[in-house]
Amino acid sequence: MMKNSDRPVPAAGPVTQKDAEAVAFSRLRDQVRHSPVPVNLIRLSDGQTLEVSDELVTFAGMDRESLLTKKVADYIEESEVASASLALLASGALDGYTRKASIRRPDGELVTFSVWVGACTETQPPRHAVATILTTGNASDLPSAHDACPDPENLMIGTIDTQWRVDRITGADDAVLAYRPQQILGNSAFIAIHPEDVGNGMLLAAHSTVRKGVAFGRIRMAARDGGWVTRRVSLQPLIGEGSDGFAFTVCREAGHPRDADDLSMNATEGLSAVLQAADADRKTFGLAAWMAAFPTALWAPELSTLTAREYEIVLRLAFGDRVRTIAEDLHLSRSTVRNHLTTVFRKFNVSSQNELLTRLRPASAAAAHDQPAGTRRPR
Repeated sequence: MMKNSDRPVPAAGPVTQKDAEAVAFSRLRDQVRHSPVPVNLIRLSDGQTLEVSDELVTFAGMDRESLLTKKVADYIEESEVASASLALLASGALDGYTRKASIRRPDGELVTFSVWVGACTETQPPRHAVATILTTGNASDLPSAHDACPDPENLMIGTIDTQWRVDRITGADDAVLAYRPQQILGNSAFIAIHPEDVGNGMLLAAHSTVRKGVAFGRIRMAARDGGWVTRRVSLQPLIGEGSDGFAFTVCREAGHPRDADDLSMNATEGLSAVLQAADADRKTFGLAAWMAAFPTALWAPELSTLTAREYEIVLRLAFGDRVRTIAEDLHLSRSTVRNHLTTVFRKFNVSSQNELLTRLRPASAAAAHDQPAGTRRPR
C-alpha cells in the first residue's frame, strides 16, 4: 500500500495539469481514509478498491491490506451489472445508485447491507467513485455525515405515477424553478424537464427499477427566467403491494463544482457531495417512501403546500405520535415542532391539532389500510 510519503507531489516549477491531478487524488484518498462513514474509493475503469476508511476496516473486521485487494464485484452479485453501472458513472449518465451487497467477515459471519455508490468529481469525466455502506440487516444507525446532510426544508420530495404524473409533492419552493409545487401537481413531470434530459430521467427510472434501489442524476429543469437550471434528482420505485410509480427527490447542487480550476479543492468538495447525497438518501427517503402510503395531494391539496419537514411531522401526528415523540425522533426541540405545526395549521386553515387530525382522519385511515406489511413510520 502506498504511504503518504510515497504519494506523488508536484515537482518544483510551474504546476501542470498532471501535477494538480496528483495532488487532487492524494487529498481525495486522505479524505476517504478519514471519512466518518464506512466508505471505500473505487477506480471506475475496473472497480478496484484504492482506499478504505477506518470505519470500513472496523465494520468489515478485516485488515486494510485485505480490503485493498478487493473489487466492487467481490461484494455485489451480478458482476456484469456492477461493471455496467460503473461505466454509467464514468460516462456521467448516472451520479450514483444504491444496491444490495454483502461481505463475509473473518469469523465467517455474512453481513448483508445497502451500499450507495456515487461518482467523485476530482476530474471530468469522473474516474473514481466511493461506495458508502448505508444500512445492514440488523441496524440502520451506522455513522453518518450529519454535518453534510442538507436542510430538509430545501428538499422537494414527492411521487409520480406510471404515466410520470406528479401525484404527491412537498411544498419547498425553489425560487429559481419555473413551476411551483402546486403548479406541477397533477401534471406530467416532463413539462418541467429539458427535452434533451427526458431520456436521462427514463434511464434513472430504469436503473432504479432493475436494481430496486435509488438512482441519482442531474436533470435540467425549467427556470423562471425562461432558461434551464440543473438540479440533483433521485428516483426509487414505490414499495408495497399495489404500489406503482416512483418516489423522487429534487435538491439544489451544494459544493459540487463541475469546472473548477483548483482540482485539489474539487476533490475534497466532490467527496463531500457524495457523502452528502448518501446521508440525504438515508435521512429523507424514509419519508418519500411513506408518502406512498398516504393519500395523494390531489385528494388533500393542502399537503402540497407543506415542506418536507412539515410533511413528516403531519405524517407522524396522523399516525398517533405525540409532539414529544416527534421532537425526540427528529432531534428537534418541542417548541420547534410546535412552530412547524402552527405553520401547518395556517396552511390548512385550522386552529388546533384536533381540527387538523379531523381533516386528516380519512387520510390516516386510508394510509393505515394501505400500509405495506412490516413497514413502520420513518425514524
